[in-house]
This record gives sequence, structure tokens and C-alpha cells, in this order.
Amino acid sequence: MSTLHSFRSVLGFASPEVMGTRKAPIPRSRTSTQKHTNAIRDILTSHPKAIKIRYEQSTLITLGHAWLKWERFCSTEEVIEAFGANDPTALCNNLTPAIVRAFLYWMCSQGNFTKLDSLLSHARQWRMAVRNETQCNVPEPIAQDMSLYIHSDLRGAFELDELSRIKTTMNTDDVFSILHFHWTRCNDWYPTERDRLQHEMLNLICYGTSARPGTIIEGGGYRKENNSDSLKYKDIRLHLVKDPRDSSRKRLLMLIRLRLMKGYRNRGSPPSFVFYERPDTPSFCIVTRVLALAFADQAFASRWIRAPEDIWKTDIPSFRAGIPLEWDEAWHDTPVMRRAVNVNGVVTTSKTQPAQYAPMLAWNLRLGRSYGLEHRFYFYCLRRGAGAAFNKNMSVAERMQAMGHHHPGVYDKHYLNEVIQADTLGILLGTPSNKQLMSLASHTSLTRDPHAPTKLSVEQMKEVMAHPELVELRLRRDEQKAALPQGGKRLKLAQTEDPVGYKSYCSLRKEFDSLRKTLRTQKYEQIRTDYFSTVGARYIEQQHLGNVVAELPPPPVFEVAERRFLVDLLFPQMNADGQLDQN
Repeated sequence: MSTLHSFRSVLGFASPEVMGTRKAPIPRSRTSTQKHTNAIRDILTSHPKAIKIRYEQSTLITLGHAWLKWERFCSTEEVIEAFGANDPTALCNNLTPAIVRAFLYWMCSQGNFTKLDSLLSHARQWRMAVRNETQCNVPEPIAQDMSLYIHSDLRGAFELDELSRIKTTMNTDDVFSILHFHWTRCNDWYPTERDRLQHEMLNLICYGTSARPGTIIEGGGYRKENNSDSLKYKDIRLHLVKDPRDSSRKRLLMLIRLRLMKGYRNRGSPPSFVFYERPDTPSFCIVTRVLALAFADQAFASRWIRAPEDIWKTDIPSFRAGIPLEWDEAWHDTPVMRRAVNVNGVVTTSKTQPAQYAPMLAWNLRLGRSYGLEHRFYFYCLRRGAGAAFNKNMSVAERMQAMGHHHPGVYDKHYLNEVIQADTLGILLGTPSNKQLMSLASHTSLTRDPHAPTKLSVEQMKEVMAHPELVELRLRRDEQKAALPQGGKRLKLAQTEDPVGYKSYCSLRKEFDSLRKTLRTQKYEQIRTDYFSTVGARYIEQQHLGNVVAELPPPPVFEVAERRFLVDLLFPQMNADGQLDQN
């Protein structure tokens, strides 16, 4: 018997003589074969139908807005007079350069476009919307004519700025400073104290993973879905492990799976990020934040884990590297970060509804103003900062996986810092570079001023309300309201008795509120720009005149006493100004 036969006998296989020949495959039925034959014949003989591109829900909402603009344009008097109809789909099937140019001009006249890139982006979205609605691409000559018309005529007619918006970047020092301000000096209002923690936690996760906020919480493009998704307990795995450096110590290890990453939403193999407890830098410890929410929810499966000390009382068997700390099955599909809701007049945290992007963005912008940043504090400031650090310390493949990019050129085109991260003169002279100065030159701390205005004064608000267009709209709104039944004192009654007049009043009211908000934003941006453009000269003038530069006010006294203890734990040996405490 050969060696191969001996091995087969030991492993329990039968000999080839016993096994015999291989069985023939079972033939397919005549019905199945005929069905496939007919399908192939139909494909070859029929006219191929256009396959509809599958877009993400957020993209479909954007394309819906672009198509709505096209429908509004097609319903204008000018279009109806020229073509005798206002069917948007029919016009798309008979596009001419004149129609598209008229649409672009109408879109500029209706919107407040200030950047050339913004108009080009809206034009691209319209072409995608046409493709989505009609299953036909905009002809290439018309697409090229659109670009030429925007760059030539519209750029000058509407004074469009060709420079892109400043893309600020935050490094670790910037994030540490703003987190310290958030806990020690920021007295901004939140619906609940859990919202304050969730806001800070979202910024930490976005910075620690370079994730977009829509990956962690409910994104604006998905809020209309019945099953709006977000980071849930099932996406987080927590382990109590032995410290590889000292087996007598125990450490917490956490993996967060970002299954909602853009382009891979609930598809493919989503990346998982590893975090562990950071006793050296508790202000950046994401594990601590997750545990705080988990204990508040009592989300652990084991009935013996109900407080933080219960974890450390748990022993790890000698034959295991660690033990998992599972979540209760009832909490698997529950969002980790949830919004505040009003239940019978009491503000509380929802048990099922995830936190939303719009409030978190508003809180970030407010935090940036309170902190004294010159530019707006967007979540992308954190993503760009994390991307810069990943680019230095990861391979290209790892950086692409972490940031969710399909092509390595995406980072080079959209995420590179506008400030060159190299001492070019030092390179030429062959001298060592001052890395601290180079880092400061490209991040937000360089221009931060806590004395910058955070809101409009009473006099500035009066200037806004005295704007001629706003005054005219207010008069028209008030006149329309007075013309309603009972002088507009009972709007619900007017809605049924005079629906046309009520609709006109609502339209004027929305137009008035929109213009007032726009003017207030423009006024605020103007005073902020004026402040930062003259701040250096103003401080120098005060010093030469002998005026004392105003110091920061003392930190506020918080109503929640535990917040003071939390600050001491997160920022040991730091005073309220973010400096090392010499005492």
C-alpha cells in the first residue's frame, strides 16, 4: 500500500477502489433550461433599457432639491411663453444651450451664490438629477457649454469669488484646548446634561476615527427614513483584557465598527477602530465616555455589572487573554447617542431616537464662537486634522480604509492643509526646523481670541431690523394679516374661512423670517471679520496708551456640582485657563 493510501486510511477515507468513480452532475430540468434560453434571446433581440443608477438616500435628497429647482424654473412665465408648456421631463428630452443658460441665470438670480465652486457644484447636481429622472445623460456639448457659460458670463455678472472657502484644520493641541474650554468655561445651554456629554463624545470620535458625523449619528440626508440609523450598541465590542506589559493588571479594550461609512453604508466590510482606556490622557479617553452612557442606560448583559467598580472586580481566567463584556440583547439595536425629547412637558432622553446632525452642528458652531475661533468650527476641521496625522503615520492603504476613500487622490485633492507643512527655507539652508512654530502656524489656535463677539448687540440688531427690504416685508406681512378674518387674531379660523389669504400671509411670513435670518447672519459675519482684521492693531494701541488689556473673566459657577469633579478628573493639573497649575 502506498504512503498516500496509508494516510487516507488513518484519516478515515475510503480507498479509491471503494469510492468508485465520481457521480455525474444532476441535469437541469427542461423548464429551467428553456427559461434561461428565452431570457437570453429576449436580451439579444429587444432594445436595451437604461439601468437606473443606485444612489444613496442622502444623494437622492440632494438630487430631489436640484430637480425641484428645475421644476420651478419650468413653471415660470418666461418658459411657458417660449415653449407653451412647462413639462420638466419633456424639456430635458429637448435640451438646448439656450434653455440651460437661462436656467443657470435664473438659479443665480434666485439664490445667494458667492462662490464659483458652489455654482459649479449645483450645476453638476442638476445634471445628475436629469440622469436620475430621465435615464439619459445631458449631452456632452451642452455640459461643456454650461461650464464655459458659468466661467465666462455668470462669474462676472454675479461677481462670483473663485477662491474656495478657507478649510481650517485642528491638531491635537487645538482639540485639547477646545475640550478643556467646553468643560471648564463654556456655559452654553443643552436640553440635558447627557447632550453635553454626547456633543463632546461625538467630537472625540470624529477626531479619533476621522469619521464624518453622519457615520456616528443620524445624518441630515437620512432623517426622512423610517429606519434612520446611527452608531448602536451592537457596533461596539468591549473586552476586559490582561495588560500585555503587566499581566497582573487589567485593561479595557474597545472596538467600534463604523458600518455607516459613506459609500459603504451597511455594505461590504466596514472598518473597526480600536481604543483602550487612557489614564495618561483622560480628556481623550473614548472608552470612558462610552462606559458613562452604558452605565446610565444599564446596558450590560451581566446582572453583576451595574457600576464601574464591578468591572475591576471581575477576574480573567488564566487560559484566556480577556473576557468580553456583552451588552443586553434588548440594547443591541439602541443608538448609543440619543436625542432629547419632550414627554408631557418634561425634557428627557429618548429611548429609541438617535441624536441628529443639525443640533450637533449648531452646538459645534456655538462652541467655536464661545471659544473665540476666527473661522467656523465644522466637524470637517476634526476630520482634516485626523487625516493629516494619519497621512504621516499610516500607509496609503490604511489611510484610505480609515477615512473611507475609494482613491488615494481624494486626500491630496480635498484634505491637504492649505499651509505647507514644511520649513521650506530651513530645508534650503540646511538648518533644523522649529516644529512647534510650524505646527502653530497652520492651526486654529494661532488666531483664537476669547474676546471676539459671540452675538449681535442691541444696537446692531436694531440696524438689522431697520433694513429697507425687511421693513417693507414686515409692512406687507402685517397688512395681509390684518386683512384676514377677525384681523388675523385667530389664524386657525382664518385658515378655513380664507385659505387663499392665509396662504399668502404664511408665504410673506416665511419670506420675512428668511430675510431677517440672512441679514442677521451677514451682520454677524461682518462684525467678526472686522474684529479679527483689526485685532492686532487694537491690542498694540491699548498697550501704547497704557490701557490694560481685559483679562478673561473667572470661570462660571456650575449648577451641577459633579461637573467640577469631572473637570479635575479629565484635566488634572490644569487650571481654568488651560495652563499647568503651578500650585
